[in-house]
Amino acid sequence: MREVSVMRCFRVLMVGAMLLGVLALGASAQDKPLTFHVGAGYAKLLEDDAPGGSIGLTGGVIYNLEKPEGFAIGGEAGYLMLGKEEEEYNDDEFDVSVKSEAKLSVIPITAQGYYMVPMDGSLAPFLTLGLGFYNVRASVKVEVDSGNPVIDDMLSIDDSDSETKLGMNFGGGLKFGAADARVRFGADARYHIVMTDVENTDVLTLMGRVYF
Repeated sequence: MREVSVMRCFRVLMVGAMLLGVLALGASAQDKPLTFHVGAGYAKLLEDDAPGGSIGLTGGVIYNLEKPEGFAIGGEAGYLMLGKEEEEYNDDEFDVSVKSEAKLSVIPITAQGYYMVPMDGSLAPFLTLGLGFYNVRASVKVEVDSGNPVIDDMLSIDDSDSETKLGMNFGGGLKFGAADARVRFGADARYHIVMTDVENTDVLTLMGRVYF
């Protein structure tokens, strides 16, 4: 199912690239050579039984190339909270209660390439492809309350683990406002593939951005 989803994403991007090529024929205004951006939005792990998504934060820089026109390169870093799961169990027979909490987050640091369409109007679409490193961190906390401090300390868990893996992302978005404006706003969607050991970790992000 994951391979089908990825192929569909690539097909959508290919169609988008063709449309952007047509739009580029009427483009004349140019973005500033160097642009910084910050963003906030939604991040979701695309796995069965994955926790609900949570907030994501990103920031980066984009350098717009003179030639070929419409292309840019840049770097980006972020912090993606992928949600948490909480459970509570009470055993009345043994008078024991157990609370557990699991959290998952990802820190991406990537180099990005962009195909951007500076237009005469106030709306400019773009495609992006990135490659870099993703630090995946998981933490687990289990609290046991049996009334016996010694047993509680033995059974309780508070641990975390992380690994840094190669990953990529692809997607597209829109910028709003004049190309030469001091501040512009935008939004984009990205599909992230992190090459973790057992199987790839797939993440969807939806971000609102401010460019300055």
